[in-house]
Amino acid sequence: MHTFLFEEGLWTAKGEYVDEAGGRAALEGETRVTHRPGTWLNEGRMRIVRDGTPVDIENRYRIVPFADGADFTSWESDHPALGRLRGHFIVVGNAILSSCATADRLYAGTEFLLQETPGRYLNRGAMFSPRGQDFLVVGDPDEKGLRALSESGAAKTVESLKKIRLSATMLEIGFKSENLGEVIHCQVELEQLVEKLRAEHGDLVTAEQCEAVRESLEGFVALIDQAFEKISGGGPGKR
Repeated sequence: MHTFLFEEGLWTAKGEYVDEAGGRAALEGETRVTHRPGTWLNEGRMRIVRDGTPVDIENRYRIVPFADGADFTSWESDHPALGRLRGHFIVVGNAILSSCATADRLYAGTEFLLQETPGRYLNRGAMFSPRGQDFLVVGDPDEKGLRALSESGAAKTVESLKKIRLSATMLEIGFKSENLGEVIHCQVELEQLVEKLRAEHGDLVTAEQCEAVRESLEGFVALIDQAFEKISGGGPGKR
C-alpha cells in the first residue's frame, strides 16, 4: 500500500549525488505532495553541497491523478536546467517507477522508489544525456499514509500490458545512443515487443495498428495506452 504521491504530506530526503565523472556530493531536501481537483502537485527542493558550496534546485511536478484503481499516470515538470520534462509513474508491487524525457528528447531519465516501510522509500534515479549520465540517490520520508490496493477481473491482461509497456519505455535511452549497434539492437527488441503485443492481445489491437508502429517507439507506447483504455475505461491497470 503506497504512501508517497497517494497521500498529501511533507517528505524529507537525504543521500548522495553522483555526476557523470564520478564526483560525489551530499544531498538533502524535502518535497510536499498536495492534492488539488484535477491535479496532484509534488513540489520539491534539493540542496547539493560541493566543496562546501551549496546549490539549491527546485522542481514542481504536475501529476494527473491516478484514476480510480489505476496504477499508471502521467506527469510534467519545468526543470530549471533541462526545461520541460514529461514522464509517467507506474506502480509495480511495492515500487513506483518513473520514466521521463525532455521536450526536445535530448535527455531521458528513470527513477525507482522502493517502499521499505509505510514511512520510508529508497530512491535511485539517473538522468542520461549524449555526454553520459548523472545519478541521484535520496530517501528518508518523514510523513506517511495508506491506500488500499484494488483488483480487476482483467488483472492478467493488465499485468501483461504493463510489462510490455515497461520494456518498451526502457528502450528509449538505447535509441538515443550514439552507438549504432545499440540502436539496431533496440529496434530488434521493439519489433519483438510489437509481435508480442499482437500475439497476446490481438483482441485489443489490430495487425494493421501493430505494423504501423513497428519502427516507432512513441507510436508503440501510444498503442499500448489505447489498449489499456479499452479494458479499463480510461486508465491502464490496477494498483
